[in-house]
Amino acid sequence: KSFVFEINNNKYIFRIPGEGTDILINREQEYAVYKAIEPLNISDKIIYFDQETGVKITRFEEGTRVARPDNPDDLDACMWIARKLHNSGITVPHHFDFRERILFYERHAQSKHGILFYDYAEVREKIDTLLDMLDGLQKPQALTHIDLICDNFIVSNSQIRLIDWEYAAMCDPLVDIAMFAIYSYFSEAQLDDLMRRYFQRAPEYDEKLRIYIYVALSGFLWALWTCYKQA
Repeated sequence: KSFVFEINNNKYIFRIPGEGTDILINREQEYAVYKAIEPLNISDKIIYFDQETGVKITRFEEGTRVARPDNPDDLDACMWIARKLHNSGITVPHHFDFRERILFYERHAQSKHGILFYDYAEVREKIDTLLDMLDGLQKPQALTHIDLICDNFIVSNSQIRLIDWEYAAMCDPLVDIAMFAIYSYFSEAQLDDLMRRYFQRAPEYDEKLRIYIYVALSGFLWALWTCYKQA
């Protein structure tokens, strides 16, 4: 839950973590990411951060909007930020792993009797096949946002910023491209266009393969996240 407040003619956003997020989010890791990316100047401005409760205060930016996935200029700007992050060489101690996170969300959703999909076992078997395939592929590691969606890009006339770094960790950076695409409900043609904008060239076969695997895994992962949050 977030709200805006004002002190001395300056506006700020106060974030109170939602119910159940204390289990899902490591706030010390989130804070470590914010400190690590400070030199990049691509995120929201932190005023206060409580690493125990997750309470966060950031500066409110006037005259801004979220990025629009149907706007080519916005797509280019978002992918520019993604490349700047991925190519920064910045590292943090923690990692994001799909197999571990799927098991994690699955366990917590099951504990709440929250998995209600009739075909869950069938889909889960296919996900295991993709996870096994992913294990056999060469994957670079870079600081990755994980929740790189259009609504987390704040656009103004002079700049674009990326907010909400709760899930950021070391990972294959191509996960971010998949996350952006599924949140935007992109078609295959739109995803191909997004890849070209990110790579600034046509994607190679192994890059495209990894992104499509991540599209499937990400959709499954957030479905489990939703099962837990709903329960």
